[in-house]
Amino acid sequence: MKKINILIILASIVLIIFLYLSIVIDVKIYPYEFNIGDHVGFNVDNDKFYFGTLMQGSQSSRFLTIKDPKHDIKVIIKAYGDLSNKLIVSDNKFKLKKGEEKAIKISLLTNETLPQGKYQGNIIFISTRF
Repeated sequence: MKKINILIILASIVLIIFLYLSIVIDVKIYPYEFNIGDHVGFNVDNDKFYFGTLMQGSQSSRFLTIKDPKHDIKVIIKAYGDLSNKLIVSDNKFKLKKGEEKAIKISLLTNETLPQGKYQGNIIFISTRF
């Protein structure tokens, strides 16, 4: 009985790995960062999604273009981290045909009561076959 259970577990693991490798094409994780302060500041570096320094109740946006020259893909965009619920993605689930590209706007909306400080997290891009 134990051998059968072990075989079932191993077969399940192999199946999950196979499905993952055949469905998920790529996962990219990009950090994001912003500050809440008493002034407005810009950061145009491109190693993260920088939204700059914002005053309470203001907003900032970043733009990007997504393209896959090799595959028809479905893209899912999710944010995790400090105030990720304040990040608005213009289109967080969409399909692209091989060679197509799509412009995406990611906006950060703050409120009047947000404490001053540094906030950060990650924006995850998952591309799968469709």
